[in-house]
Amino acid sequence: MLLLDCVAQVLWRCAGLLLSSVCLCAALGKFPCTHADYTISLKQGSDVCHCQHVCAEPRCVLGIVGSPVTLPCVSSALLTSGNFSIEWMKDDKVVLRTAWKMNENLGTWSLDPATIPADAALTGNFSLTLSAVHPRDDGKYYSLLFLSGKNQSVQLCSACLRVAASFSDPLLKRKHTAEGDGTTFQCHSEGGYPQPEVSWLIDTQEPPEGSVRTQTDTLPDGHLYNITSKLTISLPKDVSVTCIIENLSMNETLRSTCESIIISVQSEARIITLITASCCR
Repeated sequence: MLLLDCVAQVLWRCAGLLLSSVCLCAALGKFPCTHADYTISLKQGSDVCHCQHVCAEPRCVLGIVGSPVTLPCVSSALLTSGNFSIEWMKDDKVVLRTAWKMNENLGTWSLDPATIPADAALTGNFSLTLSAVHPRDDGKYYSLLFLSGKNQSVQLCSACLRVAASFSDPLLKRKHTAEGDGTTFQCHSEGGYPQPEVSWLIDTQEPPEGSVRTQTDTLPDGHLYNITSKLTISLPKDVSVTCIIENLSMNETLRSTCESIIISVQSEARIITLITASCCR
């Protein structure tokens, strides 16, 4: 009972000093982050509450280039705070700042086209919505800071942003080469992010070493990628050639297959070899 009374006393005093001490962990019981350790202490004969939390690495949110994305942050700890302000940070730069007085919003400022719900102070939903994802934001770290009087602040939420964009369906075609140089297949895909993994299959086997050349180019905006890969081989028999484009960030795999058929026509004078290619996605 003595231990329970002590814990109750600590929680009561921490809750009473919610704004002045910013001890949100005592009032809420936990932070919005996943996997956290907490230390709550109250000095004997003092009304100073000390709260400490250690959060795990922020989880990453996938954003698609050109589309809006929301970085989640829901915290009921602020519902009874009354007068406070928040800041959403991108790395060390403020992207949104807003303040409330007696639950009335005093105005919002944002650097990027970013918003939070209008009823955030009533619902506790302070999630940040970015209107359009850009590749330059890939890997950026976002965090929400709660600010009260005396310039005290505490981080409530954090997330990292991963950016991706789909590549076009690969266009696979056979290129004409000089006699005796083998057969070249060209695979082209464009407009994706980040750089994909490109691979080939000849029937079900990987191509010989040195037979593949892959080139990556950037679009004029300098961020999205075009991929051109060439496979040069000798065709000893009927084969199926497949080009594979993998965008691991989106868990997306694109394939295009070309069926090559070799027909030999023999006469008394010569043997004529015809190669036909039927390419499809």
